[in-house]
Amino acid sequence: MITIFPLPKIIKFIGYVYVVIAALAIALIWKYTESATVLKSLTTASAIAALMSIGLWTASVFLWRWLWKRLPFLNKSVFPDLNGRWEMRINYTIPDEKSGALLDKSAFVDAYITQSLFTLSIVGHSKDSSSETLSVQPMKDPTSNILKLYYVFRVTPRKTDKNQGDAYLGAAILTLSDTDPSYFGGNYFTDRRTIGHYHLTRK
Repeated sequence: MITIFPLPKIIKFIGYVYVVIAALAIALIWKYTESATVLKSLTTASAIAALMSIGLWTASVFLWRWLWKRLPFLNKSVFPDLNGRWEMRINYTIPDEKSGALLDKSAFVDAYITQSLFTLSIVGHSKDSSSETLSVQPMKDPTSNILKLYYVFRVTPRKTDKNQGDAYLGAAILTLSDTDPSYFGGNYFTDRRTIGHYHLTRK
C-alpha cells in the first residue's frame, strides 16, 4: 500500500530520521558520559537503529490498522483497509468447446485479503479451484483520486475430474468505490482466452 506514495522520498525520509536520532544519541553520550568511546557510540547507534526497525515493522503490520480505525479519513485520503473475508462474484465468458459460441457464466468465490502498509495479497477458494496473487499494485489516479488495484493472479484447478485443465494466469484492474468501502470490482482476462468481471463484497 505504501507504493501509492513516492517510495524514494519515503525511503530518504526514513533514512534521515535514523541518522538524526542516532546522531543525537551519540552527541548526548559524548556530552554527559565521561567514559564515552567510539565503540560505545557505535553500539548505541546500532541498538537505536535496531529498535527503530522493530518499531517500523510493528507499525507497518499492526499499528496502522488501529490508526485507520480512529482516523477514518485515511481510508479515502491514503488507501482503505481491505483486510478480511470477501465474497467474489465472477461473471465470465468462455468459448464453447464444441460450437465455438461464447457462453456467459457466473461463479462465487471466497476471497481473503491480507494487507499491511507494504504488502497486499488476495487469495481465492472455490469448489473447483484456488487462486493466488502474483503481483498487486495499489494506485491512486493523480487527477481523479480514484483508487485502483492492478492485479496479476494464478488460478490452480483442484483436479477433481479429468476435464480440469492446468493452472493459468490472469490480470485485472479493480476499481475501489469512493462511496462504499465494502465493495470493489473490475474487468479481467486470462491466458485461457476468457474474460469477465469481478465484484467483491465484504463479508
